[in-house]
Amino acid sequence: DCNGNSRPDGYDVAFRGSKDCNGNGLPDECDIATGRSLDADRNGIPDECESTCDADFNGDGAIDIFDIIDLLAEMDAGCDG
Repeated sequence: DCNGNSRPDGYDVAFRGSKDCNGNGLPDECDIATGRSLDADRNGIPDECESTCDADFNGDGAIDIFDIIDLLAEMDAGCDG
């Protein structure tokens, strides 16, 4: 129970919505808090789970048609304000 909520980490990941982007069985917030994962930009997402390629809009590690679809969807959404 790395995040102190009295529930096993596996339960948090499976049933409570804690993200485990690197698949190590621990919630991402615990990976960051314990130093198992770095979070240089402090956005709450372990750095190893973020793409280093600006064209990978959906973050799946590949540049493909799905990135174009995501780009077009964002363009269609417009801007607030």
